[in-house]
Amino acid sequence: MTPLVVDVKEAAASLGVSVWTLRRYVAERLIPVVEFPSTAHASERNRRLLFSVDDLRAFREQHRNARPEPDSALSAAAVQRWREG
Repeated sequence: MTPLVVDVKEAAASLGVSVWTLRRYVAERLIPVVEFPSTAHASERNRRLLFSVDDLRAFREQHRNARPEPDSALSAAAVQRWREG
């Protein structure tokens, strides 16, 4: 049986990015998260990041050939390796 949602580690692996890059995508609202109510407080949402497998598939298709610019926090050597790669 194929899961409908996956956690942040599985989602990052399926996209071929780090967990921190995926968290940045979420913060920039590039990819949606599945939200569930908190078990402790009904008025709050659960803080655990879960991703719909369908949303991940759509994101991969949309960004298949897109290559983002290197992160400005990278060292000059890392940026050079990125540009050569």
